[in-house]
Amino acid sequence: MTFLSEVSDSLDRALSFMIPRSTLALGLAFVSVIPCLAGQAHSSGPRTVKNQTQNEAGTASVPNQAASAFARYSGYRIRSVSLKGAQRIEQSDMLKSIPLQPGQILDRATVRASLQQLFATGRFRTIAAEVTPSPDRFLDVNLVVEEKLFIGSLVVYGAPRPPSE
Repeated sequence: MTFLSEVSDSLDRALSFMIPRSTLALGLAFVSVIPCLAGQAHSSGPRTVKNQTQNEAGTASVPNQAASAFARYSGYRIRSVSLKGAQRIEQSDMLKSIPLQPGQILDRATVRASLQQLFATGRFRTIAAEVTPSPDRFLDVNLVVEEKLFIGSLVVYGAPRPPSE
């Protein structure tokens, strides 16, 4: 029996007389999200990667790959900027607020400032910049994001109201 099924069985037995089944499913979803949130509780931005020239496998490390990508696309103009993976926010408003805009020449400082500004909103767990080059020296920049989970309210039916003060 897996941990999740044990939790499910114990919740069924203990709470089935108090909580409707649809709310119980929300409780299971919340229990399964807790381990994911626990590891990210103190994260304020992207994880840092050791600045090394090669990793254990002998291939170029992530910082060196990023540096070579900037060198490769130096002088390219940005055709479009899009936000992929964002479902709960208005993408056009978010894209207007960052320094990275269509028509600019690709610049490391502008990309870094845009990523930092998006992280500062507190809405995203991860952000990665992906570029798609074209033969006419234009780039399509995709900011691939993973949104953070926010719970607006939690209502438990069947529980008595707390005493008023």
